[in-house]
Amino acid sequence: MAFIVVEFENNSTNDENEIGIVSSKWFTSHTRKEVYWPPVKTQEKYEKILKRMEMPINEWMLYDLKKAEKKLKQCQYSSDIASEIEQFPEKRQRSKPNRYIVTSSSNEEDEASSKLKPPPRLNISPSCSQREAIFDIVDVELSSASINTSSENNVHFNNSNEISEVFNNNLLHLNNLLLNDNSTQNYNFNDSMIDIIEFTCSITECVMERQLHPNEKNDSIIDRLRIWAALNPHVPQYSLTSLLHLLNHFFPTLPVDARTLLKTSKQFHVQDLQTGYKVRLSSYLLKRLSEKMISLKNNVPREINRKPRSLDELAHFKATEFRTFLLYLGPAVLKGIVDHSIYEHFTLLHSAIVILCSEKHIATLGCQVPSMLLKTFVQHSEYLYNSEFLIYNVHYLNHLSEDVSRYGKLDSFAAFPFENFLGYLLRLIKSTKQPLIEICNKLEQINSFSTRNEPSKLNSVMCLMQHNLGPSPPAMLNHKQFKKVYFKDFVVTVHQYSKSDCYCMINDQIIEIHNFLKNNDIILILGRKFCTYESLYTYPFTSKNLKIFVIDKLHDDLECWKLSHIDSKCFVFPFNNKYVSFPLLHT
Repeated sequence: MAFIVVEFENNSTNDENEIGIVSSKWFTSHTRKEVYWPPVKTQEKYEKILKRMEMPINEWMLYDLKKAEKKLKQCQYSSDIASEIEQFPEKRQRSKPNRYIVTSSSNEEDEASSKLKPPPRLNISPSCSQREAIFDIVDVELSSASINTSSENNVHFNNSNEISEVFNNNLLHLNNLLLNDNSTQNYNFNDSMIDIIEFTCSITECVMERQLHPNEKNDSIIDRLRIWAALNPHVPQYSLTSLLHLLNHFFPTLPVDARTLLKTSKQFHVQDLQTGYKVRLSSYLLKRLSEKMISLKNNVPREINRKPRSLDELAHFKATEFRTFLLYLGPAVLKGIVDHSIYEHFTLLHSAIVILCSEKHIATLGCQVPSMLLKTFVQHSEYLYNSEFLIYNVHYLNHLSEDVSRYGKLDSFAAFPFENFLGYLLRLIKSTKQPLIEICNKLEQINSFSTRNEPSKLNSVMCLMQHNLGPSPPAMLNHKQFKKVYFKDFVVTVHQYSKSDCYCMINDQIIEIHNFLKNNDIILILGRKFCTYESLYTYPFTSKNLKIFVIDKLHDDLECWKLSHIDSKCFVFPFNNKYVSFPLLHT
């Protein structure tokens, strides 16, 4: 078998034609106009076929020389038979993600060494004098945030004609959805349509009444919604979706659940940590970060439901775990691990959410400061993580402060209490037969046995686990001693009993509790306070403004404080041969 050098015609402006090598047995005639071509895509396989002197078979395609030229170009990237004058395109090089490895033993980041664009400097002075008007975080009615709102994204209803027009348009859209649905399930479309129309008419009537009498409560809307849900247990899913879209026009300011927005924190995890996506950390630093989180298991207070675990299980993290990372663990464990610009970008989100989760911070700083932080976070995300990071949940962070200004802190309209209550309901079920009826009967039974003294117990402070082990001052030897004190929202213990539940904040000082002393109705805390207080981070402002401290050096002497002076319980854990303290936001 002979090899023939073929000159391919070049239609470009270059005078030189391209050449290649093919087998003489592959041509169909002596005119050399058509040639068989093996079904391979790489030059290496093509050269093996040439060396083995294989003959064309049925699987080979027949090409004219121009098509063969294109085939040859595709496998010439590593070709040894190409001529020196050929100008073939180079292989596309995949951009490798940057890896940011901390080589210095120092725990302080060097801002000048950051390889990424840092977030913009913000002119923020969190103080009471510059805060906006404080809103009342009490029983925000649906009416105050539904029709007559000033948000630019809301629908304004100035008269009954506008309400009727919106209603008719939505009804037409709902009708199209029902009639054009391709579902194969057997539903009675007419009955569902009639039910939804009747309910929508009642909602429209309620909205008109609200327009005429804005000070009246919206009990009629809620009652009609309950009745409609009870009478329509088998309404198809697409009808419910259409109903929600319809209600959204009448109540456009319904907030987004804070639990849903924790997807933002998950996005940050995936973008920065998980191997195989946007790898920005070496495997060594990923392992080091996981070890940091796992080492804090014994320091997590009981109010936090889930203990930290390895990042190898990141795909199985629950919403409460992302919440714990965002509010407490992240600012400490990420420091010295991720790039300085990424760390500052994360503290923007952390600081804003901490403010929006606390009534105290909202009353002090208002909603203007977190709104500025969240907008800066969203805008700078594109520089660090590209536009793929800007999903809908990230975008909605721009409007989160507006929801807080209407409805109160984030926990007041989050789904966490409902999710936690599901576990309580699950424990009530003892059999798999008719679980809903069983739950209803047991809840009714529990409510029937409730006593009048039960509410007072919830609002009172209970001392448990009496002991005589001390320590106790000589002047208080007659006081009763306890190891544990229950509040309505949290529990504090002595240091000897639990090292994770023995820290609290009194007058901006972190106290390590060593004993509880009770005399009549007066309860005292006996403990030691930390002496040194530093900031954990300084961007977008110092962490001391949020009562987050790096603490060290316990005082040698024991001091007494009244239990009623506790500002909050604290989450304290080791940090770079010192300790870092975060106030639990719900306490």
